[in-house]
Amino acid sequence: MKNFIVLFMFLSIFYPTEIRSENSLQNLNCYHMEGETKFEDLWIIDANKMLVSFLNTKNNKFQKFAITKLDKKTVAWNQMENALTIFVLDKTTMRQSGTIISTVKDGQSKIEKRWFSNCSFISHDQLEDFIQAKQ
Repeated sequence: MKNFIVLFMFLSIFYPTEIRSENSLQNLNCYHMEGETKFEDLWIIDANKMLVSFLNTKNNKFQKFAITKLDKKTVAWNQMENALTIFVLDKTTMRQSGTIISTVKDGQSKIEKRWFSNCSFISHDQLEDFIQAKQ
């Protein structure tokens, strides 16, 4: 019985920590098609820092954006450049929606573009391979 209690205490202390560390940093590969053209994006989701990093293929550097929603089913974040771009990843279906919203002269919001991407979580080695291939 003592052995069981010691084993239970060990697992309860160290096992949740291991799960958190595995899930706190996730690499994501997403793609969508526009006609015959395939657009592919690489993301790193850092749940501990509440940041999403996007690989900008123009300069091969990651840009960081704050996560606005994070739970077991959803990760959402915004990018603000010329227009507001909103991304939402459904971790159940592994589909990501992207929406570009601009503000027109009278203050109204206008959806400029909307797309849906298919995504998959990838290992760190796969992420490095994708980055090397993009260079």
